[in-house]
Amino acid sequence: MNEPAYGAVTSRDELAVGSNRPPADRAGGPPVSIAQQHLVDRTRFLFRVPGWPTSLGLALVVAVLVGAVVGPSRAGVVTGLTLVFVPAAVGALLTGPVADSPAVGRDRSAALALVGAIVTGVGVAGVAVTQRVLAVGTVAEAVLVTAAGLFALRLLVLFALAGPPFRASVLPAGVQPLAAAATVAATYPGLATPTTVGIVVAVATLYVLAVLGLVAIVEYPIRRDWGVSPFEFVHLFLAYVTGQPADLERYFTTLGEPADLAVTALVFRTAAGVERARLVVSGAHPGPLPSVGGGTLPTRLAAGGDGLSFVPHGYSDHDANPTDQAGVAAICEAADRAVDGAAPRPTASVPVVRTVDGVTVTAQAMGDGALFLTTFAPEATDDVHHTVGATVRERARAAGLDDPLLVDAHNCKPSDDLSAGYVTAGSTSAAALEAAVDAAAGALAAAERGPLAVGVARASTPWSTAEGFGPLGLRALATRVGDTTAVYLLVDGNNLVAGLRERVQAAVDGVDVVEVATTDTHAVNRLDAANAVGAAVDADAFVVRAAAVAEAALDDLAPATAGTATTTATATVFGEGTVDAIATTTDRTLPLGGWFLLVGALVASGAAAVLFWLR
Repeated sequence: MNEPAYGAVTSRDELAVGSNRPPADRAGGPPVSIAQQHLVDRTRFLFRVPGWPTSLGLALVVAVLVGAVVGPSRAGVVTGLTLVFVPAAVGALLTGPVADSPAVGRDRSAALALVGAIVTGVGVAGVAVTQRVLAVGTVAEAVLVTAAGLFALRLLVLFALAGPPFRASVLPAGVQPLAAAATVAATYPGLATPTTVGIVVAVATLYVLAVLGLVAIVEYPIRRDWGVSPFEFVHLFLAYVTGQPADLERYFTTLGEPADLAVTALVFRTAAGVERARLVVSGAHPGPLPSVGGGTLPTRLAAGGDGLSFVPHGYSDHDANPTDQAGVAAICEAADRAVDGAAPRPTASVPVVRTVDGVTVTAQAMGDGALFLTTFAPEATDDVHHTVGATVRERARAAGLDDPLLVDAHNCKPSDDLSAGYVTAGSTSAAALEAAVDAAAGALAAAERGPLAVGVARASTPWSTAEGFGPLGLRALATRVGDTTAVYLLVDGNNLVAGLRERVQAAVDGVDVVEVATTDTHAVNRLDAANAVGAAVDADAFVVRAAAVAEAALDDLAPATAGTATTTATATVFGEGTVDAIATTTDRTLPLGGWFLLVGALVASGAAAVLFWLR
């Protein structure tokens, strides 16, 4: 049964026991790894720009200030407005329509025009000062030279925004520089000679060659090794922001590689065989972006089944991001096969909790396997590399658990350090994780077993993705074996702020074991990827709501069977370190290309000074 979307939450008391309805989807932002974050930091101006009124207002201020430097009279201000603000206004108004690209909207056009106004203003003000001190240069010549450089700069930025081919950015790049040249021709008609035009064209050519050099330096190693362009990624990402995710999936699929991903399901049914709930753990990572590739994985998996679906985060990282919707569909189909193949068992073990070297494992044997929830809390808890997951899975199977469901609880983010809590193969944290799971698996072998009762509930939240909450809200799974009860809470978010897990555990009364996990949904990610649950909302309100849904699940307890099964899905994923390698290569080549551009700009500026002096 597909989960229908529902509307806005009107009350905190809106709880749906045993219901499978998710809240309405909301847009989110992009996630980034450490290497990608460095690249984003270098190109942040492409992603975040002020509104067009702000940019034009600042351009007007720049023009007035430049006019004051040119001459302390009204004539100086008029000169500044004419030579600086008018071209900027033309660039802000016409660049977007001429570029005809959704990535080059009104705000980015105005922001680029503001940059042009600043470049022109610095050039004009500098020449105005040298003219007084050294009697060298004219304001008109300064505008023409900066217009030539501005053309090259705009060409580079628009190429990154609008994407290939390079020549398609030539005309929109020329809008503001041509407007500047026109204002010079109108203000200083005697300067519009073939010699002046030739000098400007020659200088512009030098600037463009410098830009082409930067592009070649940055693109060559990536095109050589992966066959894609980093500038194309910037363009496609901006297109994605404007509602075109399919092309970005195509880009990621070009980079990706096929992988066989384990998909394990734990399904609870009534004695009559009616599905009450399912819990699905896959080897895929729910990224990279809200509506791209695996970003849709939690909601699509949660839409399966006739009961309430739980999609916690498995042992995976960004290397295991599905690149497209075909991969997500394959995982969903594998989950359905696993549910269909899960043989019902009427008994389960009591839950056990073991802590080894800072790793806490909450485990409960059900079906032919066991559910393991692992956390490093109160230390940072984040992604577990898939090779670590494969090792731990085999160790659990060796302990007699055919279908281990390994859940990375993903429930403690004490800082914005993107590397905090990440578990890599061969690390001390990986060894501790393996030892803790071994201890829990050993304890399960001796644990009391008995008839199983299960209760489920879900609750919507009044909070948005911008506040850290994904579309699936809060879900609770309660179990009872003998006199022992447990509650497993699942939050549709990307990690919890430090200490929030413990507060929720303390708020759920009369329960032997409580653990809190997140889906690691990337629907909530922002540009800096730091948006943990509890960082932007009232923690007390969240704790109350979590405790309420836990109580609802306990009230819903009823006899049930549990079955487990594991299948495999073949999907194209990012692959081992591919995206980070590209981001790292780009991050390292950009400074080299920047130095090349700086040298080229200095050469072009020097050539302009000499040519105008000889003229």
